[in-house]
Amino acid sequence: MCGLLAVWDRGAPATAPGVLDRMLAALAHRGPDDAGTWRGGDLFLGHRRLSILDLGPGGHQPMATPDGRAALVYNGEVYNYRALRVELEALGESFTSTGDAQVLFGALRRYGPRATVERLDGMFAFAWYDAREEALWLARDRLGIKPLHVAVVGARVLVASEVKAFLEHPEFAVRPDMQALVALVARSRVDAPWTPFEGVETVPPGGLWRVDRRGIERGRWYDLIERVEVDRLVAGRARRPAEVVAALADRLAPSVERHLASDVPLATMCSGGVDSSLVTALARRHRPDLSAYVADIAGQASEAPAAAAVARHLGVALRPVPVDREAWLRTWPEAIWMREAPSFHPSDAAHLLVARRCRADGVRVLLTGEGADELLGGYRWQVRLAREWAARGRRRWLMGRGRRARRAEREAFSPLAEGPGRREGDLRERLCAGLQMAREMRGAALWERLAPLARPGERALAAQGLEDLHTHLESLLLRHDRAGMGAGLEMRVPFLSNAVIDFGLHLHPRFKLRRGVAKWALRGVAAAHLPRATIRARKRGFPVPPAFHAGTARLLRRGRAGELLRWDRAHEDRLLGRVEANSTLRYLLVGVELWARLFLHGERPDALGEWVLGAPAGP
Repeated sequence: MCGLLAVWDRGAPATAPGVLDRMLAALAHRGPDDAGTWRGGDLFLGHRRLSILDLGPGGHQPMATPDGRAALVYNGEVYNYRALRVELEALGESFTSTGDAQVLFGALRRYGPRATVERLDGMFAFAWYDAREEALWLARDRLGIKPLHVAVVGARVLVASEVKAFLEHPEFAVRPDMQALVALVARSRVDAPWTPFEGVETVPPGGLWRVDRRGIERGRWYDLIERVEVDRLVAGRARRPAEVVAALADRLAPSVERHLASDVPLATMCSGGVDSSLVTALARRHRPDLSAYVADIAGQASEAPAAAAVARHLGVALRPVPVDREAWLRTWPEAIWMREAPSFHPSDAAHLLVARRCRADGVRVLLTGEGADELLGGYRWQVRLAREWAARGRRRWLMGRGRRARRAEREAFSPLAEGPGRREGDLRERLCAGLQMAREMRGAALWERLAPLARPGERALAAQGLEDLHTHLESLLLRHDRAGMGAGLEMRVPFLSNAVIDFGLHLHPRFKLRRGVAKWALRGVAAAHLPRATIRARKRGFPVPPAFHAGTARLLRRGRAGELLRWDRAHEDRLLGRVEANSTLRYLLVGVELWARLFLHGERPDALGEWVLGAPAGP
């Protein structure tokens, strides 16, 4: 787990060594254990290393051939590297390291990037230079667990794990992307390749981009819609429930075991919910001395009591991390500095506090339960949408022919965003603002592709799960990466191994929502490991009380967010009163204010933490 940097001047005057040093230093928190550089002509590669496997020099990066014809910088973990190593050794490759980076390097040399990414099971982002093609290949894992950003500045191409590195280049102009910021405010998140920075793109999950002197070829090696085998999904309805539960257990248990590979101390996140608790239970079978962490958020929102019950049941040492209003407010700007974007997740700061506690305790790897809800049907909105579409199907016969035709036309265009309970006017507003039409089109494509699921409720549940893998999970995984790496901690996600992803993509909706129980198949697996109360518990989602940021709308008065969004200053007080009354909007808009102060005006996270802390509590 590391930070990577590539600067390809492509014939422009060479970027000064001091600038390259500062760019790489901006990623030091991602890799506090080692640093390395490589230069081939006008291409520079840099790497900051967090040592997890093979702590010695065998894992040092960048890796390059002696003749400079190929070079690699890589961030992530490939969990099937041992099997891949055996395969490569049979073909004549040799290795001096016991880690995964040399195996990836050997696979790229042997197979090339397109064939290699298909062989990988893990989380990764890498830049691979092939001098024979004079091309730089950029790749991300299939669901985007690890980030990768790109900016074109004149002739130069800048690539990094975080945008902070670009800020150190004198030719990179920091400007807001207003379309992305408006989309963030209106829809809470944006999809790759969008970022809040004008001219900065994110390589999308499953992306494989080829950069040469002529330009960038933007492609994808993995696309969720294309990878779903609809006939297999439909046929899954006939499976026996016990068979489904056993099949999930047979995929999840080996995934957790492989995610335990580490030469440094390791722990789990255990919130007391079924996802992270099950990961903890399965990990405990291989690590008897396992410890677990939970954010102990002040007030009734704390998940610590539920986590303590799980820890007692499993015989795991639980380490609660206290999070009160003062600590949360002080950390809020730092969380935005790490995320590099405003966020709709109030738990970002709490995640960063947990990661820092882990690192202070000597823990460098933390297993979490991210991904289970998207794959296996755990979100309330998924269940609500499925029930609404099921009810709509039952009512359809009451409609006249003309009304059925008009509704079918709307559903075909945007069946998820314009589903039951939503106003047509919402869609018109999104169209006029141009807010990520790709998302609207993707929803329609999903709906069309899943047409063989004849029952509307099941079709809606399957489609929304796939959409959440695109949109909601991407946002969560960014938080995941930035909170962990902000503290020099690797966070791992066993639910996102290839086998579990494939299972979730092809799990029939009747085993996601069964007899009114969401995430039914996973709860069936958990029944063999966890207390009954944990299995039956409703999802809480790492809750942070809105009272933590109550009163902060005052910080928007005459602020940077108003300048960016161009609201009418004459009516600002009335507007801020409404913002204060809406906790979701309050958190998001103050996040925009903090982001602008940090990235557009150069204010420091620690100073902003004190400023935010000074906001009076309450309306």
